[in-house]
This record gives sequence, C-alpha cells and structure tokens, in this order.
Amino acid sequence: MDHTKPTKYTALICAAGQGKRLMPMTREIPKTLIKVGKKTILENLLDNLSECGLTDVVILVGYKGNVIEQKIGNAYRNCNITYVYNKDYEITDNFYSIYLAKEKVLNGMMFFNADIIFNKDILSKIIKDGHDNSLGVANVDSPGAGKNPVRIKIDEQNKIADIGHDIGEQYRYKVFGIYKLSAEATKQYFNLASKFFKDGPRKGGFWLPFKQITFARQFDVTPIDNTKWISINTIEEYEKAVGLVD
Repeated sequence: MDHTKPTKYTALICAAGQGKRLMPMTREIPKTLIKVGKKTILENLLDNLSECGLTDVVILVGYKGNVIEQKIGNAYRNCNITYVYNKDYEITDNFYSIYLAKEKVLNGMMFFNADIIFNKDILSKIIKDGHDNSLGVANVDSPGAGKNPVRIKIDEQNKIADIGHDIGEQYRYKVFGIYKLSAEATKQYFNLASKFFKDGPRKGGFWLPFKQITFARQFDVTPIDNTKWISINTIEEYEKAVGLVD
C-alpha cells in the first residue's frame, strides 16, 4: 500500500451523469456502476483512493444516485463516504455538482471524473508531485483520450496558461480527469463558482474557474502518458477499458 497520507484533501467523485453514449448499458444504472473486469468503474476508482490514502470521499450523484448509494454505502475499504445529490443533473454538469459540495470540503480537494480507469501509480504521482495545485494531463493523441477534449496551454515554466474546449487544436495536451487544489485554490474555486451560479443551476464547465485562477500561473501539470488509463464515454472506449484491468 502507498503510505502517503494526504489527509488535507477531500476527494470529490463526479458521478451525476447518465452516460447516454453508453446506452443501453446505462438504462438501469449510471455509467460509473458498469463493470470493467471484476469490479465497477467506481469500485476501481475507490480502490485507488484507498491505496493512496485519500479516505475522505464525497460522491456527487444525480442520475439513479440512490443506486450508487445502495451499491457502495457509506464506507468502502478505509474510505468514509458521503453523498451530495444534484437533482438538476439533466440541465447542469460537473461544475454544478462540485459547487454543491462546497460545504463538505474543509481544506483542499482532489476531484475526479467517475468514468476513468487508471493505474493507481497515476494518482500517487499527482499526490506526490510537489505542487500545491496540479492537473493530470495527457497527449490528445494518447490511447485513452476521448473526443472533444478539454485542452490546455502550457507555458515555458510548465504551468497552465489557458484551458478549455475551444482554445485551439494546436495545444496538444488535455486534462485527464484528476485535479488537485490546495486549500487556498479550493476557496478561490468555490468563490468563483458561487458567482457563476448566483442565479441558479446551469451548465458551465468545471474548468471555468481555472481559466481565471490560471492567469496567475498557479497550476502546474503532471504528465501521465505512458501509464495505463482510459476515459470511458462510448462502447468502444468501454471495450478498450476491459483490457486494462485484471
């Protein structure tokens, strides 16, 4: 087991969506409960959190969230789990789900897409990378990358200068699905989110606060290429993921 004890971070798992591109597999269950190998996507993720010492876990649910809660419960291995329900999941996205968890995060946070399969060495690397704030990044042409990625622009100091879907195809790196924020950056993130949602729930993109925070060059990147991982959004990606686990 990795003996790193990152107790200053709360792990948020974004699991509110249905996963329509994986129909009919997601007709009765959210995509994070699809089995990849012997365990579900979510259980594989929680195994990695447990192994790396992230034990304070909040799962952000929406579509069939009660099914996730019944399956996982309030404890998984050494993780203590709470749930935050996004009843507006059909008209919002991960950004709003994360915003709803603001009262659950007392220090820093690491948040995760709930549709990623990855080797735990990736998480360990991000935890231990020596940066207060960092994003796991991969080449847009890497085997695990999906379509229409959230791209990033990296400056000469290896810090993030811009982020988004539309910043330009010349930027060859994308965010992977793991984000680490210090207590200070977490506070900034939620302050910006509160302003964005002052008129109620809507879609935005989790990376919007990063666009403002990154102007101060506060975020470093942690490359995760050459390590097994995949983001599962389609049947084709699911079939690839099966080959990555035991």
